Amino acid sequence: MKPYDAVAHGARCSVCPLRGRHQPVGPSGPPAKRAALTLFGEGPGWQEVELGIPFVGDSGDYIIRDPERSVLGELGMHPARVHINNAMSCRAPEKDYGTFLAKLNARHKRACDAARKRGERLPPRPVYPHVACRPRALRELQGSRVVLALGAWAAWCLLGADKITPIAGYPFKVELRPDGTCVRAWGLGGHEALVDGASGGRVLR
Repeated sequence: MKPYDAVAHGARCSVCPLRGRHQPVGPSGPPAKRAALTLFGEGPGWQEVELGIPFVGDSGDYIIRDPERSVLGELGMHPARVHINNAMSCRAPEKDYGTFLAKLNARHKRACDAARKRGERLPPRPVYPHVACRPRALRELQGSRVVLALGAWAAWCLLGADKITPIAGYPFKVELRPDGTCVRAWGLGGHEALVDGASGGRVLR
């Protein structure tokens, strides 16, 4: 099996702080445009990294493989009809991604403080993994009929929203440019929130 090339699919691995940690984990299942459903998670766990396949751990059993108790089983949908992907192709060293981001920001702050003391130019802000990987993820989601975002970072990647809690659990219609960038996302079902991906992901109420 040929290793997955995230860069070829649009990821900005050269500026990502997770670059080189392990082989990126690519999507599985049929292409998104041919799938009946796309499951879109946040990122791979250690089991996914070892096998190079998304959703093979406990979450995969719960959502996909258990014939009696899985989410797909309850929907009566065969896994072969589902495209599976993640917002990030690589796994952060910390179990909680928010903890990783906090450490990354703290390290950048220390570097800035040291540069000020020496009278040097401040180092550039780090590029977060979910930002570096977003062009790749959205490009691979092109043509999806229905995307189920599983987690806050998956929802951020899909919608570009700066606030996830007000829109959690609501359906959205998403418009993507051919290059994979999100233009707008309209709230459906009477929900008033509108995500404007073209203006930095503001949630408009």
